[in-house]
Amino acid sequence: MMVIGNHHGITVGQKMSFKKMLRTCEHRLTDVCHGDGVGVEAESHAIVREHFRQRVRIHIFPPEDDELRAHCGNEDGEEVRVYNPTSYLRREKDMLNASNVVIALPFESNEKVRSVTWASIRHARASGRFLCIIYPDGSIQMHKPNQKMRVVKSYDTLKKARKAAAVATSFEEERMC
Repeated sequence: MMVIGNHHGITVGQKMSFKKMLRTCEHRLTDVCHGDGVGVEAESHAIVREHFRQRVRIHIFPPEDDELRAHCGNEDGEEVRVYNPTSYLRREKDMLNASNVVIALPFESNEKVRSVTWASIRHARASGRFLCIIYPDGSIQMHKPNQKMRVVKSYDTLKKARKAAAVATSFEEERMC
């Protein structure tokens, strides 16, 4: 699972939705990767670390530019692999290639052209990855490969939408994790 987001940080709504998603797939989640940026990526690193302790391997794809780098790393014996620093867009492509699920936590509710987070979202859509966008208000938009996106206003609504979907819930949760 790849986590990508902005340098402003996770909103309260995003944090609640992100934690619920982690609980949903905790028994299947083995690897999480992020770009070692300040804000969302550093906060998601801490959330994953707190929630899973040492059961999940964390892969860090740092940027060449240290200005917005969080320098997350091995703490308390956690299993972390840090890759060589690359440009922002190159690291996003490397993380996308290493993941089949993308969790994006953008700062904006509307798509922006000059944004690494939104560029990653566009790449995930184009590459057929399972994509989950958690907006600042906590609403979730999911994109399954070869299906249209749908907006879900709350996690409870997400559960209801899953039951109503033609695709079996077990398949969807498996792809998400």
